[in-house]
Amino acid sequence: MSNITDANNQQTKMRSVKLQTKLCVSPSCEDSGEIICHHCSQSYCRLCFLCHRKNVLDDMHSIHEQMSSNRRVGVAEVTTFIDQQAKDAHEHAKKLIDDAIDRIVKASKNIHTYIENRREAKLGRLDECLEEFDK
Repeated sequence: MSNITDANNQQTKMRSVKLQTKLCVSPSCEDSGEIICHHCSQSYCRLCFLCHRKNVLDDMHSIHEQMSSNRRVGVAEVTTFIDQQAKDAHEHAKKLIDDAIDRIVKASKNIHTYIENRREAKLGRLDECLEEFDK
C-alpha cells in the first residue's frame, strides 16, 4: 500500500512540475519560459523576452508618436478654426461699422438738407412779407 501511495505522490509531484514548467511562447523557441511579461502575461525565455520587450517598447513608442502627431494636427486645426472665426468676426464688425457710418452720413445729409430747406422757406416768407410790407 505504501508503494501505491508513493507512486501517487510521485505522479502528483510530476503533474505539478509539468504544470509549473512552461515553455517559451515564441514559436521557434523550445527553452523554458523563465520570465513572465507584465504587459501580456506570457512566459518567455530571457533572449525571447528581450526581443519581445523591444517590440512592445517599439509599439508603445509608435503609438506615442502617432498620438503626438494627432495632437499637433488637432491643435493646428483648432487654431486655424479660431483664427478663421476671428477673421470672420472682424469682417462682420467692419461691415457693421461701415453700415453705421453710411447711415450717419445719410442722416447728416438729410438733416443738412432739412435745415437748408427750412432756411430757404423762411427767407422766402421773409421776402414775401417784405414785398407785402413795401406795397
